[in-house]
Amino acid sequence: MLKKAQHYHAKEIVDVIKKSIFSCIADHKNNQELIDAWIANKTEKNLKKWILENHCYIYLLDQNIVGFYCMSPYGELFLNYVLPNFQHKKIGSQLLIKLIQDCQKYQIKKIYLESTLTAFNFYQKNYFRMTSSIKENDEIVAYAMELNNFNSI
Repeated sequence: MLKKAQHYHAKEIVDVIKKSIFSCIADHKNNQELIDAWIANKTEKNLKKWILENHCYIYLLDQNIVGFYCMSPYGELFLNYVLPNFQHKKIGSQLLIKLIQDCQKYQIKKIYLESTLTAFNFYQKNYFRMTSSIKENDEIVAYAMELNNFNSI
């Protein structure tokens, strides 16, 4: 079940985000410094603020949060996570459908994001277009992507 995220969901959302990040081994290669940097701003305090200022939804299964997204009022999808045990079960796709409905409701014409290496295929399968690759030390670490044709989903 999809539900609008509330400030009191923040602690459980942080847990979902951290567990998802830990599973993105292709991105951090189990390097604890990279993991720590990635999760540094994923705090309960920040989540509460982001939930108040953005379009954020949770996916509930048996009253537990298993997925979450947060998009700015301008179409930047800056958080999109599903618990590892629930990935590849259409939860991410259902969150994406809700995200597009929000865009249509709020007249947002384009969704843009930085995809992890892990999530790249998910976004590509859902019609996001890569606009550039993001490199660090000559190695691709992420992809800038966008979706502006909401009818394709």
